Amino acid sequence: MFDTVEPHKLPFLLAGISLLIASFFIFYWNKKWGIYTLVIASGTLAFFWAYQDPFLNIWDEQQHALVAKHMAENPFYPTLYPKEILPLDNRVWIANHVWIHKQPLFLWQMALSIKLFGANVIAVRLPSIVMHALLPLIVYRIGKTIKNEYTGFIAAILITVANFPLELVSGRFATDHNDMAFLFYTALSLMCWVEYIRTKKNKWLILLGFSAGAAVLVKWLMGLVIYVCWFLVLTIQNLFKVWQFKQYFVMIKPFIISLVVLIPWQIYCFIVFPFEAAYEFKAASSHFTTAVEGHSGPWNYHFDTAFETLYFGGILMPFILIIVVGLGIWQLKDRTYQWMFISYISFVYIFFTLAMTKMLGFTLIAMPLVLLGMGSAFDWLKQLWDKKIKISFISHLLLGTVLVYPVIELFQVGRSIKVHSLENWEDNRDRPLELKELNVIIDLREKYGDEKVMIFNGNITLVGSVQIMFFTDYLAYPQIPNSAEIETVIENDYRVVILDRGDIDYEQFKGLPVDFYVVP
Repeated sequence: MFDTVEPHKLPFLLAGISLLIASFFIFYWNKKWGIYTLVIASGTLAFFWAYQDPFLNIWDEQQHALVAKHMAENPFYPTLYPKEILPLDNRVWIANHVWIHKQPLFLWQMALSIKLFGANVIAVRLPSIVMHALLPLIVYRIGKTIKNEYTGFIAAILITVANFPLELVSGRFATDHNDMAFLFYTALSLMCWVEYIRTKKNKWLILLGFSAGAAVLVKWLMGLVIYVCWFLVLTIQNLFKVWQFKQYFVMIKPFIISLVVLIPWQIYCFIVFPFEAAYEFKAASSHFTTAVEGHSGPWNYHFDTAFETLYFGGILMPFILIIVVGLGIWQLKDRTYQWMFISYISFVYIFFTLAMTKMLGFTLIAMPLVLLGMGSAFDWLKQLWDKKIKISFISHLLLGTVLVYPVIELFQVGRSIKVHSLENWEDNRDRPLELKELNVIIDLREKYGDEKVMIFNGNITLVGSVQIMFFTDYLAYPQIPNSAEIETVIENDYRVVILDRGDIDYEQFKGLPVDFYVVP
């Protein structure tokens, strides 16, 4: 399995797996150092995944990275094409000038990383590495609060090895770092909520408000899901007496903080980019009623295709997992937390089942609670063993043995290695072309240096022009230019370079001041 991993990358994978195993044993002796070791394991595994591809992945990562690169210089003017030398359509998110197709927080994070470490793939993926490293700590804290340390630790192990978030770190799955940040901030808001329920301390309400607002500034209004869940729990606990408004007053402070966090950017966009903001707001609003950009699926999409990708394969696995998570929820002594699990997971799955637009990562925000439900069920099993087995370390080892199967199934490390290698793999047909494109970009950079260059016919891969612009300071367009476009570009003091991929009619450009770069 490991023979296709490049030798200089393999130590990170082996170190991550070793730390993961070590954390399980360290946790038995010292719980604090056990979870810290798991955090390091999570960051190490995330780095390995981020290190796999030296290019930016199609589609979303390329657009996100280029916009973040430009925001590193001007954080409040997000652009894909930095200049509009040739006409662009600002309704087309893969080839426009002003780019507000996504909310800005995760782009600001990437922009800061690029500012510090340069325009490279690790800098693009570094914020996701950090967030992935911290996720086990957040999940552990939730589990420890709602039940006990073992529940939190088991769930933390499962979130560490879950393949889908790791592939988000690598930029492989849509919508890559956007979904990773959304998972992080929604999980953080959950942690703040359960901590407030436990302690009633004001600081958790404040942090909840910031984290929920941050979630909206990553992926729009579903970031406020914590308030929907909170409202449902309060309503159920008060026997559906919704007219008793006083019970809901506790939500006002964090909700106002969330609004303070999320509203200024929306107002700013409508003032500075009125056309683009109106268009994107309308497009975002249509996701529920329309299958946007062909992202459709059957009613059971999130229990079939998406479920297999996020969790486990097999026709019976959704039913088995529902039983396991249900058992885990039943084991929670506090009814508030029981209703929290039920309302949050149910709302997320019902909402996205009803929504016409279907994408793999839509229900990802329920993953922390799903895995915590599994953690609670496994902890219940361990408690049964503790009663029968007098040696606690043996019980601990038995728990580890039972965990092997879900860990391996969630991890899917063999599949990921194949996806990120040159093996013949159904999800990896374009890798040779992506590596070829990267080599062409490096060669172009060496050949033309710091010149003002405009590259045409730049799509060696699907949207390769975007990748050219990320790794260089050149402008790049996908089309073969006509004489009028060449004239416009030359008037703007650019050197015209046309990539010859075997599709160029040289007679068409006879006498024109253009360079041809023959793609090997």
